[in-house]
Amino acid sequence: MSTSRCFKLGWLGWIGAFWLGACSGPDVYEGDILHGGEQVQVEVRSFVDEVDVENLVGRQNQGRLMAQFRIVNEQDEPLRLNVHTEWQDADGFRLPAARGGQENHYVVLRSAEERVLTFTSSDRQAARFQARVEHAARPRP
Repeated sequence: MSTSRCFKLGWLGWIGAFWLGACSGPDVYEGDILHGGEQVQVEVRSFVDEVDVENLVGRQNQGRLMAQFRIVNEQDEPLRLNVHTEWQDADGFRLPAARGGQENHYVVLRSAEERVLTFTSSDRQAARFQARVEHAARPRP
């Protein structure tokens, strides 16, 4: 009898974990590569439901990786956002901050405002750009 209860609780727990995990994850956007082929990648994760990410593109320009995307506030009030950026080399190693590794960019968007953000790596080794869009009040580690 106790085995049956454990199975039921385990089964319900698994369904609950799946359902909660599916609802609480970030929206992930992968960009189109304009120039540079498959060796470069751009990605933006939005942890803010009221922010839409559009027109994400990346390209190599004079040996440096560039990423550009538009963020749109779909809420009726202003939002304070933190856009955390990170650059990685082709093997997935994070580049040191002094060489363009990671930074925080604080943005305030008024209601229905949209803004285009453009980032350029300071290191020619950068092959991957990642950004996280989050509420400025509670940044993720």
